[in-house]
Amino acid sequence: MTTLTSATHLPIPTDALCWRRSFPGRPDEAHLVRQFATVLLGDGRLTNDLVQVLAELFANAVRHTNSGRPGGLALVQIWSWPDGAAVSVTDQGGVGHPQPTRPEPLAESGRGLHTVAAYATSWGWHGSTHGRTVTAVFTA
Repeated sequence: MTTLTSATHLPIPTDALCWRRSFPGRPDEAHLVRQFATVLLGDGRLTNDLVQVLAELFANAVRHTNSGRPGGLALVQIWSWPDGAAVSVTDQGGVGHPQPTRPEPLAESGRGLHTVAAYATSWGWHGSTHGRTVTAVFTA
């Protein structure tokens, strides 16, 4: 697992298939995000991990950025190629930036990016307070 500070250097092949869809920035849309990814990725070896990470990235966008405000949107992208896949969520910006935290042992939140790092081969983000994209790459 590699954590990168910039998603601009993540190893996504230029000939990878790519799908994009915007979702309203509401928690109740998470099941549609999962469904979108599952339909596209099928029963592949990495599908469960990819869907879990994508759901976490979407939840983070809704909870921690302007995408979660009324009328907000989050853009979901999924790439697939023979030796791997990647997922990303682009939000509408906000304060701070994506970084793993050290939650208290009994805390009910704060472990999302640790989950991303545990499942993905590498992950990173780029952007600013006006919008950012968090990407996770999975290789076989």
